[in-house]
Parts: sequence; structure tokens; C-alpha cells
Amino acid sequence: MPGIISNSSPIIHLAKIGRLNLLHEFYGTVTVPNTVYEECVTEGGDGVVNHQTTSMKGK
Repeated sequence: MPGIISNSSPIIHLAKIGRLNLLHEFYGTVTVPNTVYEECVTEGGDGVVNHQTTSMKGK
């Protein structure tokens, strides 16, 4: 299964509906650049993205 490099939009929106796991289920490996991670944490709002993306930091 091929991996993907994600931008912030799917991460923010899937995290807000509690379905961030779908990226991994559909694509296997999901690479999140540091700048995208930072954008998700600062612009993702209400801590949902921060909590769900902690394990993605530094990928």
C-alpha cells in the first residue's frame, strides 16, 4: 500500500470529527512535514488536532 504526504486540511478536518485514523486506514504510511504539523497545532483549533497528532510530530 503506497503512502502519502499530507497537507493540513485533511488532518484538521478529520481530527475535528474524530476520524483522523482514516488517513492511515486508506493510505498506510502518512508523512506529515514539520511545517504541516505546526500549522495543524496552531490553526487546528480547540486542542483536538494537537491531542490526535502528537504521535506525528517530527515525521
